[in-house]
Amino acid sequence: MPGADVPRGAAAGGEEGGTYVLVVEDDEDVSELLGTHLRNLGARVTLAESGEEAMACLDEELPDLVIADIMLPGIDGRQLFDALKNMPGMSETPVIAATVLDEQDIGRHFDACISKPFGRADIARVVGPYLATAKRETPE
Repeated sequence: MPGADVPRGAAAGGEEGGTYVLVVEDDEDVSELLGTHLRNLGARVTLAESGEEAMACLDEELPDLVIADIMLPGIDGRQLFDALKNMPGMSETPVIAATVLDEQDIGRHFDACISKPFGRADIARVVGPYLATAKRETPE
């Protein structure tokens, strides 16, 4: 599978300086699918398989965009959303839910939702606008 050689928890792909996306998904196939399509859209991507792993990734670099499954082991997507929005530097970062749940069942106001199962066109339609606008300002 393309991108499968990229270790989970490591940023890779996309254009240097491209939008940095943190994908939090416990299903490796779904995670790799998202990562591959996001890299094809020019993003730099880090894959995390749990909320805890995602939080650890934030020590390295703050993402421009987060895509998170809701039903994660340990810290679930809702708890991760709350934690991210309360972190310094993350309150304005878009968080997109990737879930089998209906949008009204999520119980939080995520910036957007990708309904599973999804394909390349769904990712481009939902995530594309955020990739164009979510680039974190780099201090000079």
